[in-house]
Amino acid sequence: MPNKYDIAIAETSNPRCMIYTKDGFKKGQLQLSSAPDSIAVIESHRIGVTLNNERKVCVINADTWQVINILHFKDDCHGLVYFENNLIANCENEGLMYIDDSGKLVKNNSDVKGELYLHLDNRGKLYAAKINVKRIHVYDLTNNKHYKCHVKGISDPSGLTTDRDNNLYVACYENDTIFVKHSLHASARSVLVRTDGIDSPWRIDYDEQNDELIVVNNNARSIFIFKKRYDN
Repeated sequence: MPNKYDIAIAETSNPRCMIYTKDGFKKGQLQLSSAPDSIAVIESHRIGVTLNNERKVCVINADTWQVINILHFKDDCHGLVYFENNLIANCENEGLMYIDDSGKLVKNNSDVKGELYLHLDNRGKLYAAKINVKRIHVYDLTNNKHYKCHVKGISDPSGLTTDRDNNLYVACYENDTIFVKHSLHASARSVLVRTDGIDSPWRIDYDEQNDELIVVNNNARSIFIFKKRYDN
C-alpha cells in the first residue's frame, strides 16, 4: 500500500480482501462472493480484485470496505495492474481491458492475452509470465514495444516484481527460489532459496519506499518480508 506500512491481501480459501499492517495487525476486510485471482492497489484507499468464477473485476473502497464498481467480462481475467489512471485487467481471450476511474471500459489491447501473471514497473513496462513457460514477455505501455526474455533455471514462474532500479525478481514455485535479473539481457541469479525460508512461493511484490521484498510463501499460508541489503 502507498503508506508503506500496510499490505493488501486477497485470500482464495476464504474469499476475501484484507489489509494488514506489516507487524501482523488486521485493519479490515471485505468478504468476496467467489475466489479472487489478482489484486491491484489503485491508490491509498482503493483496491481492484478479479473474481474468475464470476468473470468480473471489483473495485473496493478500503476505508468503508464497500464495493464501489463492478465490471463484467466475457471470460476469466488473470492479472491486474493500475497505470495512468486506468485499471488494466488481462482477460484470457480478450486481452488487456483498460478501465477508467469511473468504471468505464475505455480501451482494449488484444496483443496481450492468455493465463498470465502481470507486473507493472515504475517506467510503464508490463511484465507477463505464463505457468510452465520460462520466457517472460515485456510490453512497454508508453510506446507499444514488445520484448522477450528468458530466465534460465525457472520452470514454473509464480510471481514477478521489480525494485526501484528496475531489477526484475521472479518467484519460482517448484524450485523454492527467487531469481533476479538486473536487465532483460543479463543472466538471472538466485537471491533467496530454501535456506532463507523460501518454500513454494506464490506471489511477490516490492516495497520501493522501504526496499523490502514481500513474498507470499508456504503455498500462500504465510507472508515473508525481506529487507534488501546493499554492498558497501
